[in-house]
Amino acid sequence: MSRAENPLEMIATPRSASRSAALYLDLIERCLTNTIYGDGYTGVGSPGVERPFEPSLREFGRDWPRQAHTMIGRARLRNLRELVETAISEGVPGDLIETGVWRGGACILMRAALEAFGDLERRVFVADSFAGLPPPDVETYPADLGDKHHTIEELAVSLDEVKANFAKYGLLDDRVVFLKGWFKDTLRAAPIERLAVLRLDGDMYESTTDALTALYDKVSPGGFVIIDDYGCIEACRRAVHDFRDARGIADKIVDIDGWGVYWRKSAEAAVPKLAPARNSGARPFWSVIVPLYERRTYLKQCLDSVLEQDPGPGEMEILVVDDASPSDLSGLVGETGRGRVRYLRNASRLGLYPSTNAAIEATNGRFIHILHDDDWVAKGFYRKMREAIETCRDDVGVAFCQYEVFYERSRQTWSPSPFRASAGLMDRNFLIRLATECPLNLPAVAFGRETFERVGLFRTDLPMMADWEWYVRSATQCSWLHLPEPLATWRTEHAHQLTEHLLESFAAQLDFRRTLEIFERTLPRDVAAAVLPAARTRRAGRYLAGAAECLRNSRADLAKRNVWEAFALEEAAAGLPEFAELVRRPDCGWLRAEIRTAGLAMSGPPAG
Repeated sequence: MSRAENPLEMIATPRSASRSAALYLDLIERCLTNTIYGDGYTGVGSPGVERPFEPSLREFGRDWPRQAHTMIGRARLRNLRELVETAISEGVPGDLIETGVWRGGACILMRAALEAFGDLERRVFVADSFAGLPPPDVETYPADLGDKHHTIEELAVSLDEVKANFAKYGLLDDRVVFLKGWFKDTLRAAPIERLAVLRLDGDMYESTTDALTALYDKVSPGGFVIIDDYGCIEACRRAVHDFRDARGIADKIVDIDGWGVYWRKSAEAAVPKLAPARNSGARPFWSVIVPLYERRTYLKQCLDSVLEQDPGPGEMEILVVDDASPSDLSGLVGETGRGRVRYLRNASRLGLYPSTNAAIEATNGRFIHILHDDDWVAKGFYRKMREAIETCRDDVGVAFCQYEVFYERSRQTWSPSPFRASAGLMDRNFLIRLATECPLNLPAVAFGRETFERVGLFRTDLPMMADWEWYVRSATQCSWLHLPEPLATWRTEHAHQLTEHLLESFAAQLDFRRTLEIFERTLPRDVAAAVLPAARTRRAGRYLAGAAECLRNSRADLAKRNVWEAFALEEAAAGLPEFAELVRRPDCGWLRAEIRTAGLAMSGPPAG
């Protein structure tokens, strides 16, 4: 008899867990599914009509229990337990989350697994509207046409009831984080850095897409993605495949019980590829892309700076790509674009770099210029950049000019140190400078479309530093041309709009660490050896100094996370002067012992 057929068989326990821990989790499973007392159930197709307990239905989650705290059944619950235990025993970094929790049973099991394994750092995120499912938005998600989940009262379980269920198991504490609201409103802003397990139980196309779009890039390599309704709801299945196809995800989908499935995220995300331009005949020299999301203030200045030097539709195409803003911006783009700008609107929000990749796929020009909606270029940018590219004796893969940073609040400007004194190709030292810490901003860079075709598009698993990774990747494979004249301006207002989110999510810190890990594998060995140790040490010092600043601002929680990021980058961070200054601070108090222990042991950050 297989394990799935025998609901009483205790599952194998990882070597790091005790037999008592396994017995505890077995008991938790039986309580959550109520196979101990066997409560009655209602049929999926006939809610309200109660029938007596049927073990085979409860095993595979084919009934809606009257009292049990989960409806996913022993097979899917056991699979969840196994994947959580694997993530813990193998040290896969990240928290755990379920999106769509009903009475909270699956999340309770995840929290119990952390307790059984003595994991004191990971959190369990419990995401739900706690008011049932939303009515289908068929205009945006036609696959949800006819969906009736929002009419089923049994699916609306209040937050108070779910909290009470956690409390019944003694597992309601500050490491259980509740995210109340529609997924489109809560998941992107959730204080989640990395995930080891992502479990989706949202039933609908919209709910599944929202959760994957917001959270998939936070799943650590080696982490697990579980889809509860894949085998029984066609809209959910379609959402999964649409997302995987768009991201080029080829990880094997594993069946659990005929309804639920999971896959394990590959250790290395694939670099998205770009097909050759569709038009093989006459092509414009320039394709100008302006990514946009729900912002209006600076778009006219941005587009005016392009249109004032417009060479005509035969030589330039201009695209504004709207990443599914809540309001339709086509009127604004039409008015400010003077009839020359093509407006593209994503069906759902993708994020900056996936949206930019989608826009690049729609281009036909020989060179692509990506200009954020709050940046601008100086008069002569397109003429001078083209002349330099076309007069260069060598093939140019990427060209860039000197640029200015405009600080919106102070009205001051800053420019990076010169790259070279006169126009020309960059040498090997440029790769070293690129890999040390990104010295460029997108408005200054013109990308050869064939370069994207050769080296790939922006990675979608680096939400903050995909441009930096691409610069370094391409600089190892093609020639870069520089014009020392400042012809582009990058406005920091864009960064200010992200500041609060970044402060809470630590996305930039996580991306920096992952980007250096990629560089370690892809850079020439001599360059990696010369650059990466110093880059880690310098950034670790910044994080420790940032921790002190957080303490001055009464944000001890962020100070602690900065410290762990410093040690994640540099094991010897305890030897840095910033560390010594930090532990001497009188307001370091309760944090001092923990920092000293972590520093002297050089054990790095806790899991998650």
